[in-house]
Amino acid sequence: MYRIHYLLLSFLIIVFTSCSTYQTTAKNKQPEWTTNLPSDKNYYQGVGYALKEKNSILHYETARKNALKNLAEEISVKISSSTIHISYENDFSLKEDFSSIIEARVNSSIEGYELVDSYENKKEYWVFYRLNKQKYAALQAQKKEQAIQLATSYYSEAEQAQQHSDIRNTVIYYSKSLDALKAYFNETIIANIDGKEVNIISEAYNRIYNILSNIEIIAENATINCKTGYRIDPKLLTCEVAYQGKSIKKFPIIASYSENALQQKLNSDANGFVQISPLVKSNRNTETINFSIDKTTLLLQSATDFTIRKLLQKIPTQTTTVYLQIAKPAIVIKSDEKNIGIATKDMVLKTKLEQLLQSKGYEIVSTNGDFEITITSDTKAASQSNGIFTASLKSRFTIKNLHNNKIVDVLDLTATGTQLSYKKAGEKAYETASQQLSSRLISSFTNAFLKTE
Repeated sequence: MYRIHYLLLSFLIIVFTSCSTYQTTAKNKQPEWTTNLPSDKNYYQGVGYALKEKNSILHYETARKNALKNLAEEISVKISSSTIHISYENDFSLKEDFSSIIEARVNSSIEGYELVDSYENKKEYWVFYRLNKQKYAALQAQKKEQAIQLATSYYSEAEQAQQHSDIRNTVIYYSKSLDALKAYFNETIIANIDGKEVNIISEAYNRIYNILSNIEIIAENATINCKTGYRIDPKLLTCEVAYQGKSIKKFPIIASYSENALQQKLNSDANGFVQISPLVKSNRNTETINFSIDKTTLLLQSATDFTIRKLLQKIPTQTTTVYLQIAKPAIVIKSDEKNIGIATKDMVLKTKLEQLLQSKGYEIVSTNGDFEITITSDTKAASQSNGIFTASLKSRFTIKNLHNNKIVDVLDLTATGTQLSYKKAGEKAYETASQQLSSRLISSFTNAFLKTE
């Protein structure tokens, strides 16, 4: 019995030793495919390689990714000028964007690949994958057909929208049609639409180009006379949005005012008109308002890929400019200036204020003005010492909007003067107040003229 057990144990040791020797030998023998990949007309092939790191298994994943990348590179897909008349050959960034989209489409289609072999030694690891060309072609064809069906559906919706003069949705659905086929911009895609063979990428783009480049923005007035501090009547600042002589409703427009960097987003109304009523605050004689198509909003509504939006943003569109001829408000100034309770003839504050406002372009009138400034001012004896007299001045400037009879601001001014009599001290206080008008108070007046609402 003991002898039988001994013989069985010896046999198992020999078997395991033989197997172990065989595996070690197989591992140490580097396969030819690691250096010279054999060609196979039925398969795409890819080999991945990675260096091993101590106490890490990351080399397995690294080699796998490299193999799949190598597999994708064998499926050669390069973007060209395509069959559409889109001039992005000289736009490097746009060409790169489309190349990335197409490469991503290829990589995402690498499914159903299989492991052929792997090899490793103490320092390195290799893996060998392959993908059946026939299976890959079938999967690509299926995905392409789905994309064409989606694009065709959007294209048909665009045609229907155009038949109903819904230009906004026409552009949106043609854009969606392009977006559905963005991964195939290196190919000619022919679709059957209502019994007609259509080069769908080319035709969708050309129709978008034709629409956007021919939309007109027609201003009611090329030049508008207005005044600082007042809103422009929206009836004056009105534009019609039209295509092929027909008004376009619900179409996005941007109004840009040169006075500031703000842009106003608009949509044409049911009759195809847009209008704005900006408050004019500019101190310049001329400003401009530009009306243009809001392509950003339009394309965002189509939910298209950034690269498609970038492509369509390059389509030239019309901008209409309205010029504003800006006049300053006309000012009426009334003054009651007293010195130690006695009315003065010099009217120092009124004279100084008129000079300051005229130097800034405001018109001084006696009647029919836009604003009225009423000055009430008087000096009082303050103190005297050793023959030196001091007088204090209090002045109030009330600013009224004559169009609505509302007080828009009240400004107070104080000053003191020292001289050999109260009368002369009061005159000195008026001189000091006059200087304060020009140094710090004049800006308060010009700001008050903007308070029309």
